[in-house]
Amino acid sequence: MVEYLANKWEIDVNLLHESVAWPSIVKARKRASFPFQRFISKWISEDTATGIVMRHLKQWVHNYCPRCNAPEEHLVHILTYPHPDVQTLTNDLLVKLEVWLTQEDTYPALIPILITSIRSWLLDPYGNKPNFLWPTHLVRDAFIAQQQLGWYAFLMGFIAKPIVSLQNSYYSTIQSRKKVLLGQHDLSLNAGTWFIISGHIATQSYMNHKRLHPCLD
Repeated sequence: MVEYLANKWEIDVNLLHESVAWPSIVKARKRASFPFQRFISKWISEDTATGIVMRHLKQWVHNYCPRCNAPEEHLVHILTYPHPDVQTLTNDLLVKLEVWLTQEDTYPALIPILITSIRSWLLDPYGNKPNFLWPTHLVRDAFIAQQQLGWYAFLMGFIAKPIVSLQNSYYSTIQSRKKVLLGQHDLSLNAGTWFIISGHIATQSYMNHKRLHPCLD
């Protein structure tokens, strides 16, 4: 699987193998509903009904986006589609994500950088990365590790280990009751839940795109 994803995303296989918090992904998938587990598998394998996939399945005779005529409709195009309705949906989801992260006792220094980084990627995935005044060297190093994996990988649930470690340390500092109740000694469940929330961002963006494109149903 690691080799397959590394090839798909054009990431060094060793970087993907060593940098991702794999236990968090496993825990998050186990907690997800069966339909959502199926969606996760299809999304990660890029087997959802994009123009590229539909042509490969011989359901369409073309690859292009049926709304804007972009030459290839792929997952990045769907996530970053510039239609105002999609951008409104994305903004709403990011607001909800920020609220949820706060409610889940996420390390406060992580939240604004996470939201800004995701928003920047969704607006322009091939553009320049935002500049930050890093609160600590540890935060800087954690986000550099995620940037090396990419924010597309993050939206797939592939979160860099240093981000998980920072969250684990923060949970330990505040002696989170969630940790005690759930018996999460490695404290990776929070990062796993980010996986689910990130998946919902992807799901709703995709479903909104389908609403704009009735022929995808």
